[in-house]
Amino acid sequence: MTSLSNICEIPAFLRTMLIFKHLFKIACIMVPIIIIITVIISLFKAITSGKDEDLKEIFKVGIRKIIAGLVVGILPTLIPYVISLTGDDKLYEVKECATRVTTEEIKYYEKIESITSLVETMKNNPTSDNIEKVKKAIDDAKGYLKEDNMIKYLTAVSDAEVELEASKKVGECEHQGGKYKNGYCLKEAKYEKPSNENPGSSGNSEGTEYTPGGNGMGTTTLNILNGSFTVVNTKSEIKSFTSAMRKNGTYQGSNSDRYGGYCLGFAYTHAWGMYTGNTTYNGENGHGYTGASHFSTYINDDLQEVMNVVYNEVSAGRPVILQVNGNTQGTSRHFVTVVGFKSTVKNAASLKATDLLILDSWDAQLERMDQSNSRFVVTGAACHKDYSGYRIQYLKQ
Repeated sequence: MTSLSNICEIPAFLRTMLIFKHLFKIACIMVPIIIIITVIISLFKAITSGKDEDLKEIFKVGIRKIIAGLVVGILPTLIPYVISLTGDDKLYEVKECATRVTTEEIKYYEKIESITSLVETMKNNPTSDNIEKVKKAIDDAKGYLKEDNMIKYLTAVSDAEVELEASKKVGECEHQGGKYKNGYCLKEAKYEKPSNENPGSSGNSEGTEYTPGGNGMGTTTLNILNGSFTVVNTKSEIKSFTSAMRKNGTYQGSNSDRYGGYCLGFAYTHAWGMYTGNTTYNGENGHGYTGASHFSTYINDDLQEVMNVVYNEVSAGRPVILQVNGNTQGTSRHFVTVVGFKSTVKNAASLKATDLLILDSWDAQLERMDQSNSRFVVTGAACHKDYSGYRIQYLKQ
């Protein structure tokens, strides 16, 4: 059922209200005039007849008619006052509709109704043709469309484009023999292991296919945080890069009011910026998915398999984005950048999550993952996501 908050935006209802509004105004003017004329005519007839009884009767009737005419004349003022006394919000809203309705307003909502119809069609069937129709209607409406409606329609277009793109990816993924979930084409987990690596067990896993990334720059040894770590040897040295990120405010904590939910966006910026040597990012561009197109996703139920990938990537000098806990309980997720591991780790089979050195997207600080208050890895299932395993983002070939 249509709510009253929407009735005042329905052209058919507004047209009806406008007609009644005009008729009511005419009645409030014409009725008193007609009453006055009829009273004058009656008085004239009574006077010319010479009968006192007729004159007295006409005078009484005339007084009553004049009072009635005055009441009709003040109805436009009286009715809103009476409605306000009732305290009925619905009646008050209808009264407001009737008061403000104009031909121009009706034309505006007719155009809105037309665009809304196109948008609903697009939502039900987000094809390229339907999306283009809405875009054209919005473009044609720029001269009169209010900002809140413009934002609402543009958001609907964006959602439809995402859904259309996702449907294409679903088809492509199924064609490749995979299953599309949570924005990724999940296939049987595969891993190309270095020769010194223990094969391990794939476990009961469902993850994206892993292929080692592109050319890295190897590793170096860094003494930091009371320990020795094997770290990625990227174009931007780790200490100077993290210092620049903190100085520029390129981290989630300094932008939590505006970009509180964009830890992955900052993690992408950190990983890609460090790898490419770009230290110019700030809070305005660092929250976006800068460099995201250069990363692939790997998800596996077996944590050691994920650590194998981390070892392989970091050893090649490529930062890795890791899913960790977002709260103390580990029931929400967060993303950080793995930049190294303890120098005592000599092969993938011996790498544990507590050996990792990370750049936390929350505060752009380097942290060890073996401290009592450190981050820890979590599964998608623990965070109530629609994938069960541990997750990383690694650089593509």
